[in-house]
Amino acid sequence: NNDIQQAKHVDSPFIRFVCWLITGKCNLKCKHCYMRTSYFYNYEPTLKDALYIIKQLYDANVLSVVITGGELFTYKYLVNILEKLIEYNIRIKGINTNASLITHDKIVALKKLTKDYLEPININISLDGLKFHDNFRGIKNLHKKILTVVKELVNYGFKVNINTCVTRSNIHELLKLYEILKELKIYSWRLDKPRDIGMWIFYRKSLEASLD
Repeated sequence: NNDIQQAKHVDSPFIRFVCWLITGKCNLKCKHCYMRTSYFYNYEPTLKDALYIIKQLYDANVLSVVITGGELFTYKYLVNILEKLIEYNIRIKGINTNASLITHDKIVALKKLTKDYLEPININISLDGLKFHDNFRGIKNLHKKILTVVKELVNYGFKVNINTCVTRSNIHELLKLYEILKELKIYSWRLDKPRDIGMWIFYRKSLEASLD
């Protein structure tokens, strides 16, 4: 096909990957959130604007995207966006989510949308411990919901990556969390500390883990 083979001239020919913050809105109140003190906290594009952004990505020869937020599953046009990315052959490399709004039906729909992918997409989920996670994120028993979702995502063949923020209040839960994640056969586990921005500025003194 000559159209496929035709070279394109773009202003930024070296952009191959984009992390797209598709919405600033979220259903949780995390103590380290970098969005809640930001101008973008209530931001999300209209469907028209989002589709225009995808066209710009295509015109710039972007090959893949990771979609993040806020919480992207609060965005009512998410399925439209995923469908359009696939239509333009822009690979959905991964999605970042707190997983609290993921249901069985959404997992099935996401699997159907990406059924032709040679590799499963990455589902990057925040999980900061067990009971500590509930307090840190603002919803009771949230960690149980997340672990149920993780199990189903793995069973459906997705690459599940867990991101954990380490604080002085969850260090004692990390070994137990490790054993649980190992049993669930997740793809990877990433440990990090909260960034010194957003809400973390207000909670840092009481929660920051010491290196000693």
